[in-house]
Amino acid sequence: MTALKQGEISSMKLSGREKWAIISSVSIIVFILYFFYFYQPITAETSNIIARLSAIERDVKNRRTLDSELKRLSNELASLYDELDFLYTGSFEGISQAEIILFLENLISHSAIKKIIRFGETDDYGTYKVAKVILNMDTNYSNLKRIIQGIEQAPWKNRIEQMRIVIKDKEDSNSQNYNIESEITIGFYCP
Repeated sequence: MTALKQGEISSMKLSGREKWAIISSVSIIVFILYFFYFYQPITAETSNIIARLSAIERDVKNRRTLDSELKRLSNELASLYDELDFLYTGSFEGISQAEIILFLENLISHSAIKKIIRFGETDDYGTYKVAKVILNMDTNYSNLKRIIQGIEQAPWKNRIEQMRIVIKDKEDSNSQNYNIESEITIGFYCP
């Protein structure tokens, strides 16, 4: 029986064509297995990773844009808070109209004639108000400059809202030294 088995084995020799067909079949099977179980999952994972990286890149760009926008808005908010602090600190807190009249009277007493000081309306801006004072007087150019500088250096926060100046004829004025008729509207900040 052993002789028979040896004979059968010897008769099973494969021809070149059969060997080529088996090698080709095995190669095709290995390639198909490689393609479906290795190459496709790797390409799918690679494209997934690329998509996630693109999303992360967009998020980083958006974050940079948002960070710069947030920084700009923070700076703007800080400047608004500074302006609000400027308006609140020392701004007309409890100062009476008499104190303002005395300040303006002292400011213009030796620099103008025909002086009229009157209070106008108060504009409400929510967090602060602006009380308006109208100052009418006859003066000259150099005294007007001194008066404006004095208003700017007032102990209270203020702004010159409007100024009307009329130069008089020499014949109309009481004195040649006071040839400018002016009306100045001053806004005093108050809480």
